[in-house]
Amino acid sequence: TSNGCETSVYSLANCGSCGTVCDLANASESCAAGTCTLSSCNSGYGNCDGLTPNGCEAALTTLANCGSCGTACAPANATGASCSTGSCTYTACNAGYGNCDGITSNGCDSSLTTLTNCGGCGTACAPANASGASCSTGSCTYSACNAGWGNCDGLTANGCETSIYSLAN
Repeated sequence: TSNGCETSVYSLANCGSCGTVCDLANASESCAAGTCTLSSCNSGYGNCDGLTPNGCEAALTTLANCGSCGTACAPANATGASCSTGSCTYTACNAGYGNCDGITSNGCDSSLTTLTNCGGCGTACAPANASGASCSTGSCTYSACNAGWGNCDGLTANGCETSIYSLAN
């Protein structure tokens, strides 16, 4: 008692009372008003539960908290999802799907069994001079040649390439 109140209770070592340490996990903290407060989270961490006493408890490099609290990394139609860098990535698209819009975060967004994305992104299935085009298996097919046209070379990719009314055929 001879030296009075010698210790400030507004420091990180004595926050609000003597010996009460203000040290929050993965965070920058403050005790300016005598109460331990969270100033900011360290890079790669978040205060996802909103509770100050446990600081920034969540790593933002998990599939449940990818880059920010509550942002899931679950890319559509993809395998090998990872958030090890804080950004959602994946190793491959599932069979029959592609990342045609180039946006990694929404996964493999496009079916590769459509007439506009047949077997690959941007690969159109529009065989020349043919009807009944289909890409249901990921390969372009058609049911028949239009009147006056034939598939003389036997290649499906170029459709019905030959006019059967030409003098050479």
